[in-house]
Amino acid sequence: MTTRRTFLLAGSAALAAPRLVRAQSGELRSLIQGMPQLHSLQIARGGDVIFAEAPRGGGLDAFANIKSCSKSIVALLLGLAIDRGDVPAVTATLDQVAPGIVPPDATEGVADITMEDLVTLRAGLERTSGAN
Repeated sequence: MTTRRTFLLAGSAALAAPRLVRAQSGELRSLIQGMPQLHSLQIARGGDVIFAEAPRGGGLDAFANIKSCSKSIVALLLGLAIDRGDVPAVTATLDQVAPGIVPPDATEGVADITMEDLVTLRAGLERTSGAN
């Protein structure tokens, strides 16, 4: 079974050395086969697609609910926003980062939810998958 560490190393190598991934795409395909929940993988650097395979699921052009993966993307974007100075810190609240985004009739305390609460999924908000 493929571990996340092995998979992440292979994916990172794709970004660092795209020619290497093209040359070793068979190994990456083998890693994907060991991850039964992974439906597709696309790696691009700039405008250049380095690797694109969809061994399961709806294919490369189909939409997919990525659920937990979105947490990593949001955390990455938050880190970039902090680095650029657009967000002061992970301790910044919704009210500080996006004044006016919280509706007046929101549950008490929503404006005090921090960016860290959001990216660690401990904001106390109702889930949005399943029946919700």
